[in-house]
Amino acid sequence: MKIKILMSLVLSALMFGCASEFSDNADYLTEPPESFDDLMIQGWAAFESERYATAIETFSAAAERKATLPEVYLGLGWSNIRDLNLENGRIYLGSAIAFAFLDEENGAGIELDAQAGLAGIALIEGEYDHAISYVSTIIAADPDYEFGHDTEINLNALKRIRMLAAYYQGDYADAFQEVLDLGLEMSSVIRETPVSGSVSALTVVDSGFVITPGDTLSTPWLSISATGHNLELADYVILTGLSDNGDGALTPLVDSYSRNSGWKIKYILDDDTFLLSAISTADAGLVSSISLANAHYFEATGQALATAGSELNGLLNINVYSGRQLIQVNSVTAVVDDGASYSVTDIDEGHNQFQIFGNPVFTTGQRVSVDYYYTDNFGAFLSDLIDLVSTLE
Repeated sequence: MKIKILMSLVLSALMFGCASEFSDNADYLTEPPESFDDLMIQGWAAFESERYATAIETFSAAAERKATLPEVYLGLGWSNIRDLNLENGRIYLGSAIAFAFLDEENGAGIELDAQAGLAGIALIEGEYDHAISYVSTIIAADPDYEFGHDTEINLNALKRIRMLAAYYQGDYADAFQEVLDLGLEMSSVIRETPVSGSVSALTVVDSGFVITPGDTLSTPWLSISATGHNLELADYVILTGLSDNGDGALTPLVDSYSRNSGWKIKYILDDDTFLLSAISTADAGLVSSISLANAHYFEATGQALATAGSELNGLLNINVYSGRQLIQVNSVTAVVDDGASYSVTDIDEGHNQFQIFGNPVFTTGQRVSVDYYYTDNFGAFLSDLIDLVSTLE
């Protein structure tokens, strides 16, 4: 409303004429005139040397000469912000945006500079959605943005504004994304990136194989050796490319571990040995017929949960390892790519569950590959994040 009032006053002045003593025409002045352009140069010089009161006076004089050029309101807006008069700053920057179309050459840039100032005001006044919106608009229009009259108002400064706004309104994943975009690191955050590789051999492990002291297996298991993997103890992976060489007795066994479920690895024993799910004694006796010529492994870092109505709405809950407290999920895919894409719709930050949308819907219990960031202590993560936010320069 105040912007509209200011515009009305300016337009009224245009309609009824400006006072002659402010004209650039020397016939109406007792001393040599200062032109609009000269005043703008002086105003920005005062602004850049941090003489904000002088800048306001000079830009005001310029506005009395040419009241509809947007740059003068940009100068008044930024000078008032730096002089800690945020309400005037907001009004003048709004006028700069309103009149930007009148400057065909520089209007687009002036509008972005005005929005940068408004983003800062919105952050200070707790209007976090507006701050985020202004910053996102500027970055979309100019990914290399920099304010010509203060180069510290640049892309990184805008991202810091968006980071603070996201943090203060509780969008911690968005705040963390700004940390990543700024190239910063947080020691309390870990990234899980699924890996894959080639399988080199497969053998049967005798009944009674010991995993850890006091934990003894009671049925036959399978172990395989794989090369070049970065898996850890207790990780889950899926094997593909297995073949029973046409042995009819083994077909049901191999088919039961199809692309959806694969061969689920229950434990990883050491750097080279994987321990597979238990199989029956009869099946174990036939395992020597399975070929691994084209077999690969794919790490499965998440698991689909039962979700009511998922077949109809495409929404599904996914769990990651217990104890891992989610911060951000980058991507979700079927362990073996089936061409489907899935989008993350909701993250239960600080817990180990999130929701995705897409088709075909994963079956309950199916393991999937999830690329995500997590922490073992969400409280420590929040503390580190606010420390990082508050110390950014």
